[in-house]
Amino acid sequence: ISRISNNNLLLLDIDNKLSSEYTNVSYVSNGFDEVLNKICDSIEYQYNTYVENNYNKDALKNTNSTAVIINGFTNLLSRINADVKKRYLDDLIKAKDTGNFAFVLVDRVDNLKKLEYDDWYKKVIQNNNGIWIGNGIADQTLLKTNIGFKKTNNEIPPGFGIVVKNTKTSLVKLVNDGIVTNSEVDEEL
Repeated sequence: ISRISNNNLLLLDIDNKLSSEYTNVSYVSNGFDEVLNKICDSIEYQYNTYVENNYNKDALKNTNSTAVIINGFTNLLSRINADVKKRYLDDLIKAKDTGNFAFVLVDRVDNLKKLEYDDWYKKVIQNNNGIWIGNGIADQTLLKTNIGFKKTNNEIPPGFGIVVKNTKTSLVKLVNDGIVTNSEVDEEL
């Protein structure tokens, strides 16, 4: 994503579990309050521009898109200042309206499940799109899929995951350290 022109990629690694040696990626493993405030400043600036131009997204066409990957999202929420947390969660709704920000929230399903009734979550999260890594996708209710209980084999082969797009599931080969070791798989489940 960072190699596409006019895009910024930011990786917030809350628990320091990932490598910091990514090319064209801004890696952050501390100072989260400050980083989130800067993200919020950008969201608010773009949102105000969008509103001032009668909700016309063309006013933002010369603005870089930003993708923010947050590894350990619920841990982030527990570590940041309450004011920063409120501002950030409120601004997620504005970011969705402008369309210039994409947030990938990485966490355990049981942690994200605790948030699903929050107002910001209901307005921002698209539970018919996501990436599932590991077994048990047919046994969960957080992501809406076309698998349901009809799938008798609920195990995913090592090195693979499931992409959910508009509830349609596809088995995909996961990239490890930037290298795909086998040919890519895109098999509808």
